[in-house]
Amino acid sequence: MFHLGEFYIPRPDRLYDSVRFRRRPSVIEPATTVEVLAQYGLELRATPQVPPGPGRSHSLILTTSQGKKVLKRYKYTVIVPAIVHEHSILAYLAGVGFPSPRLVATPSGETMVCRDGHHYAMFDFIAGGFQYHNYLLLPVQVRKFIAASGEILASLHDELKDLVPQGHSPNGFRSRQEDWWRDREWYASRLAHCRAETQRSDHDGSGPEAAWLLRYAGFLEEALDQLDGRLKEASLPRMIIHGDYGPYNLLFKRERSITILDFELARLDWRATELVDGLQRFSLNRWGFNLEKMKCFLDAYRVRFAINSDEIQCLPDVWTFLNVRRCIVQWHHYCDTHEPERLTQARWNLRLIDWMTDNRRAFLAYLLV
Repeated sequence: MFHLGEFYIPRPDRLYDSVRFRRRPSVIEPATTVEVLAQYGLELRATPQVPPGPGRSHSLILTTSQGKKVLKRYKYTVIVPAIVHEHSILAYLAGVGFPSPRLVATPSGETMVCRDGHHYAMFDFIAGGFQYHNYLLLPVQVRKFIAASGEILASLHDELKDLVPQGHSPNGFRSRQEDWWRDREWYASRLAHCRAETQRSDHDGSGPEAAWLLRYAGFLEEALDQLDGRLKEASLPRMIIHGDYGPYNLLFKRERSITILDFELARLDWRATELVDGLQRFSLNRWGFNLEKMKCFLDAYRVRFAINSDEIQCLPDVWTFLNVRRCIVQWHHYCDTHEPERLTQARWNLRLIDWMTDNRRAFLAYLLV
């Protein structure tokens, strides 16, 4: 069903990243690995390996006394209720046989282990498979993979549409009727802090790099208020979403279902949030966004799970709303850390807003057909 053909070429940039990040050491100390394994009743049988690719230094591939496993250390920013939330969703998906990661439990039935102030989880290793975005493909092949990605996302949403998991994610809604955990006031307070801190830093010369963001502060505040109110009135469908759905979190296998990876950001949210992120991630190339790829993704999704025209009409507002909030968060992170990549990401969020402003009519014309 899914194959790359007899001849295929890895994308040079992906191949380079694979080698570069494989050499990066894990943040998990060897002694800690052995200690955590012992809590699962497992023994280490070979040297641990860091998974290839960026952002993987918090995980290890382990050969244990009960086969290959993946050990993950959660970042300090991930709160315990969010881990409980993720594990509750994964347990449900395992129970219904949905292709997703399988948690390993300790002899006492726990799926989260704490050690030296850090939280760990163990997963069964998923052998084989490939990620299509790592290869140079013909357009017809790309469309096939994008359509399959839209379809499996619809299957996931359909499976989770009525689920009420344990725990919660701070990035989602409190319930199907209540407001966000991080509501409009939460973002407004951070925006006010960013304004004050950036003005202060600009005046004393300690942080002129972020001064350009001050020109957008009024727009961000106004857009946050207007879109928050408008989208609340729209009563968009809420359900458990994956939260980080993109080609990098999909594993394809021949003649088998696609496995969806990494549910750390799963949460109760608008379905439209996931659709907007999917439309961005599956259609972006070096020349910009491809509307035909967006339509391919969405058409495949709605064959499996219906979307009405009112929800599609709201997608541009959701697109802008999400990027307004994300720009504020990145600006706030920069004020705390002065990491230059935070400004790069904030600028990208603003570019996404500009793209939707310029292409709203064409965007809806494609997707509403």
